[in-house]
Amino acid sequence: MSWIADVMISVDDADRANVAALSEWLRVAAPHRDEPSRVGVGYLRPITDRDSQWGGWKRPGCEVWAGVLNHADLRALRQRVSGIPWEEPNAVQLFTMDEDEKPSAYRSAGLSGRTGVLFG
Repeated sequence: MSWIADVMISVDDADRANVAALSEWLRVAAPHRDEPSRVGVGYLRPITDRDSQWGGWKRPGCEVWAGVLNHADLRALRQRVSGIPWEEPNAVQLFTMDEDEKPSAYRSAGLSGRTGVLFG
């Protein structure tokens, strides 16, 4: 049985390498929510590349990556995000929605300080 979670993360362009590393962690090392010994829950991909279609006449001023994860431990994901040494920590926003939430229930976990302290 699946348990999916929609995930988006918005970061400054300077943090592209950090979010790519986060995606790789999700793919190969992130724990499953009910079986922490199992790892790998999916990955994120950029949705703000040049070939992406957004409304308006300009390109986005941030990097946005998104993915649909399976069996992800969202608490572990939030802890991982808070521990990354972001170049621009005030620009980081993490949005998650598991399959038991309504679409309007996205939560933003803003970060403050270089150590990435979660709030909200």
